[in-house]
Amino acid sequence: MTANVNFKDVAIIMKIVSDDKHNIDFECESVVKRLDSKVTKFEIDDHVCMLREDSYANRVRVSVERCHLISVSMSFEKATIISSMYLCFIYFIHHLANLKESQFILIHSATDEVDIICIQLIQYKKTEIYVMIETEEKRQFLESIHDISRSRMFFSHNTKFANQIMQETNDRDVNCIINFLIEKLLNAS
Repeated sequence: MTANVNFKDVAIIMKIVSDDKHNIDFECESVVKRLDSKVTKFEIDDHVCMLREDSYANRVRVSVERCHLISVSMSFEKATIISSMYLCFIYFIHHLANLKESQFILIHSATDEVDIICIQLIQYKKTEIYVMIETEEKRQFLESIHDISRSRMFFSHNTKFANQIMQETNDRDVNCIINFLIEKLLNAS
C-alpha cells in the first residue's frame, strides 16, 4: 500500500498551519484483499487507487465510487503521483480558474510531467494554450505530441514573451497562468 505525503500534509502535522489532522492524505493505492458480495467492478488482487480521508493506514475500506482500477504494470508510487496531480489540476481548472472554452492560458516550462497533465486537461476543456519553452527539442515535442502551434510557443528566458503573447492574442490578456517563474519573468507574466 502507498499513500501520498504532500507539503500540506507536512505543514498540518508540524502545526505550521492550523487544520484538522484528519484533513491529510486523501489518496492511496493498494491491492484489493476483500470485497462485499455486491461488488462487481473489482476482483481480489486488483491494483487500485482510491480517494478517502485518513488513508495513512495498513488497511483502508472505501466505497466502490471512490476506488479506481490501475494497471498492474504501474507502480503504486507512480499511481499516487498521477492521481494527486490530476485531481489538483481538475480542481484548479474547473473550480479555481473556472476556465471556459476559447479563454487563454499560459503555461511556463510546459514540458515537465506536471505541465503535461495540465495540457491534457486544458485541451479537453478546449481552452487556448500558450506555452513557455526552453529548447527546440521541447518545441518539437509539444508540436508533435500535443498539437500546439509554434506561434503559441515562447522562449522562457527573457521577458519578450509578454509582448509576443499580446500580439498573438490581439491584445487580449491571458485568463490564467500556470507559473513556476520568479523575479522579472514572474512580473512579466
